[in-house]
This record gives sequence, C-alpha cells and structure tokens, in this order.
Amino acid sequence: PVKFNLGTEENIRRYGQSVPPEYDLSVINSTNIALIYAANDWLNDIRDINLLKKTLKVKLMDDYLVPDTTWNHMELMWAQDVGKYVNTKILEILHKCH
Repeated sequence: PVKFNLGTEENIRRYGQSVPPEYDLSVINSTNIALIYAANDWLNDIRDINLLKKTLKVKLMDDYLVPDTTWNHMELMWAQDVGKYVNTKILEILHKCH
C-alpha cells in the first residue's frame, strides 16, 4: 500500500518524489490489531487483506471474515445483520483486552 496520492506537484513537495511512497507495514509492532473484513468489499479487496496479513510481523488479536459472501464495505456498518456479524465480534475482541 502507498501513502495518499496528492498529485505529482504535491507529492514532490510532501514526499520528495512524484509518486507516493509505500508504507512499510513490516515495522508495525502493535499486538492490538484485529481485522474484520468482507469478501465482496470493493474498497478493501481480499487480495489486499491477504497481503497485509502476510506483511504484518505480529500476531493478530483476531482475523475475522464476515461469513456472508455478499457483504461489501458498507455492510460492515449498515447491514441489517451488522449486530450479529460485526458488533458481536467487536465485543468479543474487546473482552479479550481485559
């Protein structure tokens, strides 16, 4: 993944190069990371999620793929079953933190 693309001129000013640099995800050392994602997400493609998981060098608190394969990015917040599939999982993760 790369930093936000601000356009060539602003990229040069901010990043010192015409294209945004990549984030070095391998230096993340937090052990408080949980992934909750949907298979049909048009913003966070499952291939990108898998790449993130391979790149992170820490154990995840949780790695949860919503079991409904029709869910996309917006369902993670707005779906009728968000309580069943997402909120319950978030509460479970939070209980692990104590």
